[in-house]
Order: sequence, then structure tokens, then C-alpha cells
Amino acid sequence: MIPMKEIILTGMDLKLTSESLLDRINFNRGGEEAEMIQQMAEEAVEIASPKGLYSIAYIGSKSEDRVAIEGVTFTSRVLRVNLNEAQRVFPYVVTCGQELAEWSAEYDDILENYLADNIMEIYLIEARDFLKKHISANYNPGKISKMNPGSLKDWPISEQTGLFELLGDVTGKIGVELTGTYLMKPIKSTSGIWFPAEIDYKNCQLCPRQDCPGRQVEYQEELYQERYQKS
Repeated sequence: MIPMKEIILTGMDLKLTSESLLDRINFNRGGEEAEMIQQMAEEAVEIASPKGLYSIAYIGSKSEDRVAIEGVTFTSRVLRVNLNEAQRVFPYVVTCGQELAEWSAEYDDILENYLADNIMEIYLIEARDFLKKHISANYNPGKISKMNPGSLKDWPISEQTGLFELLGDVTGKIGVELTGTYLMKPIKSTSGIWFPAEIDYKNCQLCPRQDCPGRQVEYQEELYQERYQKS
């Protein structure tokens, strides 16, 4: 098997400014809290240091609902089917960074907490998109989609352990720790596997949860039976 290659991304040029943060937060610039919000945005831009880690990993054995990647076995029928034609994938972890997490912890007012959480979320989203673009620009995988442990019942959050095993010392490399309950610290971190996909796939298509703020596409009730049901 070809040795796995890893890429650590620091110093991401996300081109975020205090003004662009304020636009994304969509607050009332003429409100009585405007000065405080402006200050928080400026502080965040100075402090932020998002980070990402991904690898080029190769697929080994497959069964009906399991797939081995570089010797680490993942159990998920949906993941297995999605990787049916794939030979290589890009497991990853990305984070807003410890710096922003520590900064946000200094605030205890409800509004301040809300704003800090929004700012960290923006940095996380931008860092994830930066990582995806880095994969596309450097490894030319074509169209890619992603799956995340814990996003579906079919691939529970406990599968985070395999992902972290696959990527090695994630804490030492980018400062993200996996807790005993399979959550990540800093909390504004995300993990998953990018994979080549001819068909546009999003976890939301298989998730029946109503009123999800992160929903990207509608739930497709029949999709599991049509594409993923065992024959």
C-alpha cells in the first residue's frame, strides 16, 4: 500500500476582516452595543489562527457495511456505498483554533457569548472551505463530497476514534483533542472524510431532523432505500 501522506494547514489566508465578520453576523450597526461588537470583531481578527489537518489515504477491504482505510475499519453502510468506486479519500480535522476558543472564554455576557460563538463558527466554516479548496487544487480529485461521524445514525459519533487513529496525533499537530464522549475541543472543530463523488451527496439528504439550523438540502425520505438499502 502507498504510504499515507498528511498535510497540516496553518496560517490560512481566509481574507476575513472585522468588516466582513460584522457583515456575516448581521447585527444592527447603529445599536447601543455597536462599539462593543466592533471591538470583538477586531480582537477576533487579530487573535484567530484556524488550523486544518488532512491526509491522502487509500482504501483497503470492503464488506456490506464496513470499509477499511489504511488499516482502520469504519462501520457505516452509507459510507461504504459512497466509497464504492473510490480508491483514495481525504480524512480531515479542522478547527477555529485554540486561540479563538480561549478568547471567547473570557466573555460571560449572553450577547458577548452569542457573538463570540458566531465569530468562531464563521472561522470554522471558512477554514473547512479553505481545506477543501486545498485538496482540490493540489490533488485534483474531481467533484468531492464529505461525511462526518455523528451526522447520521448510520455513522455514529463514536467512529471519531477511528478517524483520529487514522490521522495520528491530532492534538499535537493542530491542537484538537477528542474527549471521552467523542466530542472535540475546541468545540468549534469538525472532522470527516472528503471523497470523490459523481453524485452530489450531503448528509442532510438522509437526516430526518426537523428545524436544523445547519440544514443544506431537504430530507429525501426514500433515498436510503433507493441507494443504500442492502439487496
